[in-house]
Amino acid sequence: MKNKKIKNLEKKELPPAMREFENAFQEFFNKKPKPKNDEEERKEQEEFYHWYNYIRKQSDTGKTPAEMYKEIYGEEPKNIFDEKKPSRFMNFEWDENYKEPDEMFYEADQLFLNGKYKEALALTDKILEILPDEEEALLLKAEILPAINKKKEAEEILEIVSKKYGKSSSWHFHRASLYFWHGNLSKALESIKEAMKKDQEDFDVLLSYAQYLYLTKDELYKKYLDKARKIDYKRVKNFEKKYWISQKEFVKGSFIPLAIENIIELLEENMKKEAKENIEIILKYSEELPKDILIMLLGLETEGYIVEEDYDTANKKIEFMLMKDSDNPHSYFYKSQILFKQDKLQDALDNINLCLEKSEKMIIPHPDFFLLKSMILKKLDDDEYLYYENKAKQLIEGLKDFQKKFKEED
Repeated sequence: MKNKKIKNLEKKELPPAMREFENAFQEFFNKKPKPKNDEEERKEQEEFYHWYNYIRKQSDTGKTPAEMYKEIYGEEPKNIFDEKKPSRFMNFEWDENYKEPDEMFYEADQLFLNGKYKEALALTDKILEILPDEEEALLLKAEILPAINKKKEAEEILEIVSKKYGKSSSWHFHRASLYFWHGNLSKALESIKEAMKKDQEDFDVLLSYAQYLYLTKDELYKKYLDKARKIDYKRVKNFEKKYWISQKEFVKGSFIPLAIENIIELLEENMKKEAKENIEIILKYSEELPKDILIMLLGLETEGYIVEEDYDTANKKIEFMLMKDSDNPHSYFYKSQILFKQDKLQDALDNINLCLEKSEKMIIPHPDFFLLKSMILKKLDDDEYLYYENKAKQLIEGLKDFQKKFKEED
């Protein structure tokens, strides 16, 4: 996350009363030295408020706020927080715990980096109460939200930022981060490359690009890491020590389950190319992945080749799956699918029978296993297809009931 200073609102965007107060503030403190302590600062603030309310004439009315108040309400000003009596008079209040938005932003950023996501979000929301459209605060919020499973809200914020401020390198940087924590490393790389096009010297972008390339086992990451070191060696060293994700952490952490969930979503939405790109990235870790995860990914990859009718590649993937685990029922299911599509019905039947035999150890066999057998038998004019067709329907309904119950309990 970039530790950028909060951008101030342009004076021309401020309402007249706020603009007048801002001008007065600049006039009073323009040549004053920075206070040495809180006591000095408090005294200066008291002097300023007295000068602003009772001495300085407002540029648009020629009267002090105290004079304006008395003229409007017929009494001396007392409480400017009385909503029934709006005015330009400003009461002096001293809050020992008060923080400027810049200070709050830095604190929120540090909370986020230390994994205290809820606290970081609460503080960011306080900044946005003061400055509702502040770009950096909105981007920080968009980065925090995915960490507490609010990815959709993060996407909505990024769309708002994009429309209001344009797609700067900062926007693409945050978009990449959002994709990454959604388990979509392919799109994260695509977004960070867009950020690189906008600004090739941006430290945070260079560091993120190096991280994503490293996680895809691309040796080019060294080039961008060295470039970041030349900009700020100490920050890179600190990042590597505290936040750099190693390939071991990548495999054993929460990213792989997220990636598989994302791949399944992409396939359901018929975004096959994007799903395939992500599968290829994760399969670079085929030697490090747990066997069940590897087989699942290989299965998803094989399904893609079957849909594309690239049966030669699909069969090679199936053989590799069987080499890794000869008892996995899905391998025989995919083999049977291909044979069925090629009208090799007896071979297809032999393989689906093997699939069902291997699936006996499963708690709930996949309904598609029975559905495929019913389709093969139907094409062979075997009335037994009705049994397997009904079995598939029962399993589908059972799964629906289970999912519904799970959602209700959740």
